[in-house]
Amino acid sequence: LGDLTNSSWMTRAWTLQELLAPKVMFFYDSEWQPYLDDTGANHKESPAIIQELADAIKIPRRTIVTFSADNFSERERLRLASTRNATIGEDVAYSLIGIFESNIRPYYGEGADALGHLLEEILERSGETTVLAW
Repeated sequence: LGDLTNSSWMTRAWTLQELLAPKVMFFYDSEWQPYLDDTGANHKESPAIIQELADAIKIPRRTIVTFSADNFSERERLRLASTRNATIGEDVAYSLIGIFESNIRPYYGEGADALGHLLEEILERSGETTVLAW
């Protein structure tokens, strides 16, 4: 395995959207060379890189390659985000604004209330409390 599985960045809250949202993605090694010497036009099309990424972030390959917020329920998106880490409490919620197409406004200093605001919006939109059982 390469460096992706050992990188702490693979567990960070903000990298979830950065790994799922783009249709085209490139990885580079510490020498700024294409990761695993893969010079293809899109590393999301590289079976070796995507498998390593899937192992590193513990998200299925297919989800990484084809992610669209519309194709996943709120509950599934919360589950994807549940293992992510953030050094600032608010970032747990703020890093998910795009994935949930949320309208909450970042306000640093609110701490854990930020996640509460995001979950409140998700509950209002979905109308189901089962989304919290991720």
